[in-house]
Amino acid sequence: MTVRPGRTDADGEPSIRPDRVRQRRVLVVDDNEDLAVSSSRLLELQGFEVVVAFDGRQALEVARKFRPEAALLDVGLPHIDGYELARRLRSEYGPEVLLIIITAYAEDNYRRQTHEAYFDHHFTKPLDYMTIVNLLA
Repeated sequence: MTVRPGRTDADGEPSIRPDRVRQRRVLVVDDNEDLAVSSSRLLELQGFEVVVAFDGRQALEVARKFRPEAALLDVGLPHIDGYELARRLRSEYGPEVLLIIITAYAEDNYRRQTHEAYFDHHFTKPLDYMTIVNLLA
């Protein structure tokens, strides 16, 4: 049985089969190291190639070597915040890189800043993991 994104497996659990996912290079940036590492592992289980950074400066260094196709960014990062990091990634990699902000901030002024920083999507924590996987796939 082939499971499509947004569908359920035989046990009724949402799933995407790793062999059905177009492997993307994904950069995960969050200063909460546990969250960043667990997010990266979940994405790797779905077939994505993932690297992690814990602050904005480190993210730029990693991105230059890794050349991400997508980035999951927190807003409140040390050294360079998520908004500025998004601007720099967009400037360097153009519209091809998918920029996703994942933050606890849901107010309208933060959503406006998200738009101004050229993010493609804005999600608030707690995160629906399958929504992100489907979006990346």
